[in-house]
Amino acid sequence: MRIILIAPAIIALLIQPAYSLDKFEVQEKKAAQERKELEQQHKATLDRIPTKKSDPWGSVRSNEPPKKKPN
Repeated sequence: MRIILIAPAIIALLIQPAYSLDKFEVQEKKAAQERKELEQQHKATLDRIPTKKSDPWGSVRSNEPPKKKPN
């Protein structure tokens, strides 16, 4: 009678580390996939940034230095 109760408990204790390792591998794959997606989104965001520097006030401002007022 004892063997019938103890044997499944021992088997369960031996199987548990392998089962948790499998869960860890699944989580690792999901994390790697999420990291890859985030890197792709980051690269896409960087590609949308214009490379030409623009000056929105360029048409209002002149290139000449301000003239000094006579005293």
